[in-house]
Amino acid sequence: MNDIIYKYHYKDKDHIYTLPNGILKNKLGITNQDKLDNAEIYYVTLRIAELRNNPIQIKNSSSLLDIHQHLFQDLYDWAGKLRRVETGKDGIQFSLSSEFRERFLYINSLLKDYRIIDSHNKNQLSHKLAKI
Repeated sequence: MNDIIYKYHYKDKDHIYTLPNGILKNKLGITNQDKLDNAEIYYVTLRIAELRNNPIQIKNSSSLLDIHQHLFQDLYDWAGKLRRVETGKDGIQFSLSSEFRERFLYINSLLKDYRIIDSHNKNQLSHKLAKI
């Protein structure tokens, strides 16, 4: 089993998403990172099982927010909403919030392309993705 522990590092000086100790604000009032990690594992696992039985149809890039909301609804008020602060994991910066609009437009273009590509030649889209 992989023993690497990934820690999130938030740049949230106004504490929009985090408590002063750096733990994400959550609906459960958890102030300990290990306990929050365990709660995430528990609740997200339950929500994944629901999605297996009743998947969210991918219509456009906003569907990604719907999935995020479904997975994290038990834990965070901001689930399914666009992030307003910058964050990363294990020292790697996530997409900048200022880039979300552009990235969502690109995702929508990929979905449009996917729908018109011949079903026997879907690997055309993978070549387009490889160019990112």
